[in-house]
Amino acid sequence: MGYFEFEGGLYPDVPENIRTAIFRLRYQVYCLEWGFEKEEDHPGGIEADKFDSHSVQIAARVKGASPEDVIGTSRVIVGCEVDRFPIECHCSFFSEFKPPPREFSGEISRLAVSKHFRRRAVDKLIFSHGDPAYESEQALSAASAHDRRKSENEIVAGIYMHLYAESKRLGITHWYAVMAKGLHLLLKRWGVVFHPIGPELNYHGWRGPYLAEIAEIEKNLERRNPALIEGARKILWQSDSKQEVI
Repeated sequence: MGYFEFEGGLYPDVPENIRTAIFRLRYQVYCLEWGFEKEEDHPGGIEADKFDSHSVQIAARVKGASPEDVIGTSRVIVGCEVDRFPIECHCSFFSEFKPPPREFSGEISRLAVSKHFRRRAVDKLIFSHGDPAYESEQALSAASAHDRRKSENEIVAGIYMHLYAESKRLGITHWYAVMAKGLHLLLKRWGVVFHPIGPELNYHGWRGPYLAEIAEIEKNLERRNPALIEGARKILWQSDSKQEVI
């Protein structure tokens, strides 16, 4: 995508220096900036957990930057490799909810963007009950706000496009996520629809459990946001081509 480049894959396939950079960014955001995780639980400035080794890891950085200069990240925990998802450990579900097969499911989590590429309005969007109509911010000029907003959207969209490509490659058909209402509404506006499957809870801020079916997202994007799905499929095609060469 324009200003940024992305890479990712299953944990063992991501170089150790990139994994470390991802975990350091997560420590900065989740421990130091938001206090969702305790600093003492993550020595060495590394925010990592037992699910990381069973996940797809995505890293974003400015084009041409050092590989370790990661400015955005997220992951998908692969269902066939874990007994329980984090969402199952922390959330309750509506009585009518019927989970999809675990072997075809993944959980998206640990979305983080460097503070140098986001605004306070986007902090509220991702981590709290922020309103998706966040286009104006008094602290920035109109031109600066436009550029910053474009960067933020491009980073998050790029991360989700790569999550999609890696999930399709692994045969994942459904995504779980625990997210703030603001992020849910932003994704919905793009055509990436998650459905609530349980009540909100105070976990890393007020969040709710959601489920998305990738086939439904594809249909929505083909109708409402074709450029996004075309870009994601191009990433998948490029990934498959590399696998064939190897």
